[in-house]
Amino acid sequence: MELVIVQQNVCGRDVYEGKRNIQDYEELIKEVRAENPDIIFLTEFYYQQMYGITQEILEGYEFIKPILLSEEAENKEGLYASCILAIKQTKVNKDERFKLANMLDFRYICVDLNIETGKVLKMLLMYVPQTYNSAKYRVEQKRKMLLSANEYVTKNSDNLLLVGGDMNSDIDGRTTTCIKEFEQIYEKMIDTDCKKKATWKGKRLDYALVSKAMKSSVNTIPVVTKSDHIGLRTVFNT
Repeated sequence: MELVIVQQNVCGRDVYEGKRNIQDYEELIKEVRAENPDIIFLTEFYYQQMYGITQEILEGYEFIKPILLSEEAENKEGLYASCILAIKQTKVNKDERFKLANMLDFRYICVDLNIETGKVLKMLLMYVPQTYNSAKYRVEQKRKMLLSANEYVTKNSDNLLLVGGDMNSDIDGRTTTCIKEFEQIYEKMIDTDCKKKATWKGKRLDYALVSKAMKSSVNTIPVVTKSDHIGLRTVFNT
């Protein structure tokens, strides 16, 4: 069975600040939908403006939110640095979500998915903070997220596991804050991106990493959309 996973940073801050309008976002989600994915992961999601539109365009998908996202938080005007997962109900079913220590509550989703073959695919999907010119506390938040993710990866190294999202870490340039913490994760995984193209302004920040238990059954290619981030389309043959 072929399982298609698309990841896309959707520039929620640009919509929030009025630099990009909601119609541009609609076209972006239609571009993602055209890839016919079974699983969709969106980062930098602006819940107040984007959620209803996304549901309409992605009819037939079940939506999975961060485990600690309350309705009150979801409706906050400034909640654009978040994420959401959508799964095609005909091929994928949600099993269990997990809370991990030291993660920023709205910036990650950790979930087990039952796929059509009866296997369980574990997914840890993140929107790690950008730390360029940021305060020390933001750097420490990023460090803690990556260390927590590394613990989860180590614990689940023998399972079918995909770790993805906007990591705000450039493994190729090795210039990013907390690059050593990201390397600890990266070196335990297989990088499925065969082209390894930059995904944002000359930097490769977005990744689709799988556990070595998945071997060579996964490949990722870039997807160009209306976002300022290049998306990733990963095909997993189960």
